Amino acid sequence: MGGANNWAGMALDEQRGTIFIPTASPKYNFYGANRTGQNLFGDCLIALDAATGKLRWYFQTVHHDVWDYDNGTTPMLLTVNHNGKREDVVAQASKVGWVWVFNRNTGKPLWPVEERPVPASTMPGEHAWPTQPYPSKPPAFARQSFTVKDLSPFLEPAERESLTRQMNLARNQGLYTPPGTTDTVEMPGNNGGANFGGAAADPAHGLFYVVSKDLPAMLKLTLAPAVAPVPANASAEVRGQALYQANCALCHGADRQGKPPGIPSLVEAPAHLTDGQIAQTIHYGKEKMPSFGQLSEPEVDSIVSYLHHPELAPMTAAPTVAAPPLDPLTAHYKSSFGFMFAESGLPVIAPPWTTLTAYDLNTGTIRWQEALGDVPELAAQGHPGTGTHFPKVGPVVTAGGLIFTGNRDRKIRALDSSTGKVLWEMEVGEALEGMPAIYQVDGREYIVFCAAARATTHTHATPGHPISTDAIHGEYIAFALPAA
Repeated sequence: MGGANNWAGMALDEQRGTIFIPTASPKYNFYGANRTGQNLFGDCLIALDAATGKLRWYFQTVHHDVWDYDNGTTPMLLTVNHNGKREDVVAQASKVGWVWVFNRNTGKPLWPVEERPVPASTMPGEHAWPTQPYPSKPPAFARQSFTVKDLSPFLEPAERESLTRQMNLARNQGLYTPPGTTDTVEMPGNNGGANFGGAAADPAHGLFYVVSKDLPAMLKLTLAPAVAPVPANASAEVRGQALYQANCALCHGADRQGKPPGIPSLVEAPAHLTDGQIAQTIHYGKEKMPSFGQLSEPEVDSIVSYLHHPELAPMTAAPTVAAPPLDPLTAHYKSSFGFMFAESGLPVIAPPWTTLTAYDLNTGTIRWQEALGDVPELAAQGHPGTGTHFPKVGPVVTAGGLIFTGNRDRKIRALDSSTGKVLWEMEVGEALEGMPAIYQVDGREYIVFCAAARATTHTHATPGHPISTDAIHGEYIAFALPAA
């Protein structure tokens, strides 16, 4: 299924002819018994000669990644004052919560990096790399641990009690705890930390800005069941049920009712989604659901038929299928990872859920860190400043000292880049998503946003709060900065 791909964008140093490429995790995301070692060049920042493709240098930020801790942002090119001289650097923000800073010519980190021991894997055949790199500077921008004491104050009492029990039983040895066959707490969750489009820079002054999404995940690996044998002349619904039990029931349940928190019921899915939409989600995944690209088109069609007419496949439970002897190198483990949302659709960790952090990379220090955005429902109840619950918009910085960003609370904001304070904001019709673009026409500067996402708290389907299927009335919104 590939891996170590570049999905976060590249940065080109035109003067040096160097292109900087951040890579993603090797695959499978959460189990690596069939890919021993450090797994180069996954989770690397790679510097290539842009004209020839020749490798100039690389640095691996995560060894043998079994957490899906991609380098999920575009590298940023800056010039800083370091040890009394000007130095051209490249900065890379990661899902782990670190900002890595390197000399563009040599790849040498600006500040020392220490390889520290990390927890061992408990999975059969898995050999987690014994150490991971920790930068001495700058400090992390995201929270890197999650315990019961960090639970959100907005949880209902019964839900808090349930989560407390689950977390007390889970493996939770801090950062880089490998997933296993029991619940494992992952913080930052594999959606970040920093994710796509989440960083920006003031290259002339050595300032770096990164959006952080603080959302824990719970990881668990389960040996995938074999597909139950069906007669050659079986109906599409019967074949689909066997495939559903082997591929879908782990998360959505044998009864198709879903599982809290955050796994939606599929009982009404055919009434709300077209067959094409269901098939596309199975083939390519969506949000926290992984891709099932190994399934053929006829197999996916059978699953869709079963979802339409489960009554035509009356089997109430999948028959037991004798499994072949386990070979760790070829075993197919399924991850039942879930981002830890409450039934309200909000993260189970205490806010702020989104922050914007400003770094001075001349010194490797944090200048300021502010919550970014609100949850409108909570702000109306007197709880502003929580940060939005699921950011998907990156910041941009102007030479005049403004940071522009938007969020799921339907607000576009201009912030003072030196303090993080909001100078201007405007509410628009839909939630903001993607990266704003800055351009110039006849000497005047413009900025354009895409307002085409869902703004509700319940962005992710949770029990009692299914994802809305109403049309989004999205639009591009452009603003002109005052003329000089």
